[in-house]
Order: sequence, then C-alpha cells, then structure tokens
Amino acid sequence: MAEPTISSLLERLTPDPIRATIPFSADLARTNEALLNSRSDAEAANHLRAWLHDHQPCLFGRMATGDPDLLSFCILTERDLVGSDSAIQEKIQKYRLHWRREAFLGRKSGFVILALSQRILEAAPNRDLERLMLRLSELYLLERVRPNVVFHDRISLEIAADHYREWLVGVNFFGSQGDGRWWHDHRIPGGIALSMNSVGHMVRSGTENNTRALDLAKAAGESVRKKPVDTLYMGLRYAMMTINRARETASGRATSLRPAGPSPGDCPMSRVPAELQGKDWTTYSGWYDTDQTIPSIYFREDVDRPAEATQLELDFTYLYDDSNVDYVRIGPGVQTR
Repeated sequence: MAEPTISSLLERLTPDPIRATIPFSADLARTNEALLNSRSDAEAANHLRAWLHDHQPCLFGRMATGDPDLLSFCILTERDLVGSDSAIQEKIQKYRLHWRREAFLGRKSGFVILALSQRILEAAPNRDLERLMLRLSELYLLERVRPNVVFHDRISLEIAADHYREWLVGVNFFGSQGDGRWWHDHRIPGGIALSMNSVGHMVRSGTENNTRALDLAKAAGESVRKKPVDTLYMGLRYAMMTINRARETASGRATSLRPAGPSPGDCPMSRVPAELQGKDWTTYSGWYDTDQTIPSIYFREDVDRPAEATQLELDFTYLYDDSNVDYVRIGPGVQTR
C-alpha cells in the first residue's frame, strides 16, 4: 500500500477548535502573519530567526541566532507542500547538505525545517497532523519514522587537516498548536517544524573558531569577545536553565528541575547560578521525553495535560559524565579521521 503524500495529508487537516477561545499569543500571531506574507524563503527565515532569538525557551536556540548566527533553515511553503513528495525531499536534502557542509567548516550547528502553511498552523493537533509530521520527518531522515522514538542526524567538524570529529544531532518536533497548551514550550510560528541541534558541536566549533580569531586578533593588535558557551560544563548550565524556565501553564510546567539529593557529590560546574542552587544536575523531570523526536502525546486536542501522562526521570549526564554511553557521541564527539 502506497504511503500517503504530503499533499494528500494536508487535505485531511481540520481546524483547531481551541483557537476561537484561545487565540495565538501576540508574538506568535505577529510572526505568523510576517511569515505568511514573506516574499522569499530568505525573508521567512529572517522572521523565524528573529522570533527564535526573542521567544525560543531553549537557551541554545537563542544563542544560535546570535552573533555569529549558527542556524541554517529550510522553509517549505504551501507551494512546496502541494507538490510531489520527491520534490519536497529534494529541497530538504539540498538544504540539509548545505547545513552539513557549513557545520563541517564550523559555521553552523543547528538546522530548522519549517513547513510554513496557514492550513497547518491553524490545524488541530490530531492524528492527521501527526501523520503529516511523520511523513515530513521521513523525507528529511530518509528512514521510517515512528512516534515516541529518539531519532538523530549527524554532523562533523574539521578540527585540522587530519582531524575530523562527528556528533549526534537531536531531532525534535515543534508546532504552532503548542501555543496555549500544556506543551507550550514546543510551540513555533508558521506551522510545524523539526529543530536539530548539537550542543557538543556548538561548543567545539565555538572553541576552534574563537582560538583562530584570537590568534588573528593578537597578530592585528585587536581583541575578540569569547563565545557564551565554550565548555560542555557551560552546556550543562544552560540546559538546566532551559528546563528551569519552562512555561507555567494551567497544568504546571512540562519540565522541571529536581532538588539535589542529600549527598549529590561534586557539581561539575565551577560556578552555579543562584537559580540552580540546590538543584540536581544529574536528572530532571518531564511530562514527556524531551529526546523523543515526535511525542504522540502532543497530538491530541487537550489544552491541559492528559490525566494518563506519566512524569519521567530524564538525564543530564550525557553532557559531562564519560561513563554515560551517549557522552562521547553527544559531548566531545567521535574522531573519524
């Protein structure tokens, strides 16, 4: 049986019933309009970049839109989405290749694919929208994608002519439907999106670029500002701060820090910000798995968190503990040459 196409899945979408009483937040509504009225992919990417810089709850996402800009974008417009799946896949893979090449040179770390469509941004978060997101993910990852599973991409960095390293890259869903719902932290303007980022690549590329810039600056008698994230321990700090600043909704926060145990051991951070004092740096709590690419619990019309949701114990140690099996592939990266 043939897979349903993106264009056929678009036809199945139905309006979100909550928007009559819970309109989009002002920041999202403004950016929705700006995105839909964009005259080019580049203009749409600039509008999305500006929103991410000001409103993205993930601090890594905000940093990636700073100076230097570390994000690449692939914008799929309504015209793209009503075309053939092969044409959509070709466009995604073109921009994916560009991102990977830029990542190899240390110029980019993150990648966002946005399906920009009024029909999508106004659609109910039901199984039809989930099927659309799954199919879009398959055209990106080039493999079968299932809900509630962790999927990764990979990017590399040239350290030197004879030294390359590779990192796993997290792949996560965001959608306009999250605005005003219990999973508000995963909202995005314009429709639905996949967001890819690698903390380890961001840290190492920043260190390499900063070292090179410092050498050039010293030769020229100038100074260079250091990047805000230059160690994995600082990555832990910002990861914890992101979790701690989750949006308060009628159902509470979707993610939260846990209190440190009575004998937590030595914190790997040399300085602990006031907001993180007394908090556990090894695990945190979440009503969804933040590593899963497409959590099925998002794709239902409930505004409040479903009663059957289970609070999970989630992990920070992959950022600093070399006994964690994921540490090398996510933190320092694997040397491939």
